[in-house]
Amino acid sequence: MAFRPMGVYNIIINGVQPVLNATDKELEAHEALANHAMLVLIQVISKPILKKISKLTTLHEIWKALRETYYCDNLFSFVYQVADLCSLST
Repeated sequence: MAFRPMGVYNIIINGVQPVLNATDKELEAHEALANHAMLVLIQVISKPILKKISKLTTLHEIWKALRETYYCDNLFSFVYQVADLCSLST
C-alpha cells in the first residue's frame, strides 16, 4: 500500500531500473527513490528478518525473498497462519 504513493512500487515489485541512456538527473532520482524505499523497509522489518535479507543488494531481490518466504496463497498456509495467530496468547 505504501509503495505506490512513495513512487517506488515499480522499483521494488517489478525491479525497474533506469534505462541505459538515462541522464545523471534521472539516475540520481532513481537512486534517491530507492534509498528512501530502503529506509522504509529497514524500519518496518524485524531484526531477525533483516539478518536474513542483509546480503541482498537490490530492493527487488529483497521483495522477492520476503514474498517467497512469507506470502501465503493456499488453504494450508492460511490455516497455519490462523493457528499461529490463535496461539499468540499462549
